[in-house]
Amino acid sequence: MKRIAPAAAAAAIVGLLLGALAERTEAAPTVYPVGTTIFKPDKTWSGYTLIDTIDEQGAVLLDMNGNVVRHWTEIN
Repeated sequence: MKRIAPAAAAAAIVGLLLGALAERTEAAPTVYPVGTTIFKPDKTWSGYTLIDTIDEQGAVLLDMNGNVVRHWTEIN
């Protein structure tokens, strides 16, 4: 069995790692967090979020805890 020179082995490993990193930078994320991921009440402003719903044909008003405050439906 032939021995590989340490410099050649190190170069091969670096090449493999750089190839793997190049492939990872091109990839899209597979996990998309939804909802409140981190909520620190002492460091945030109180507020509301208004969302236009597509399926329910209306709008929903949410507080900072994700509770529905008001739901408006569209009248045809």
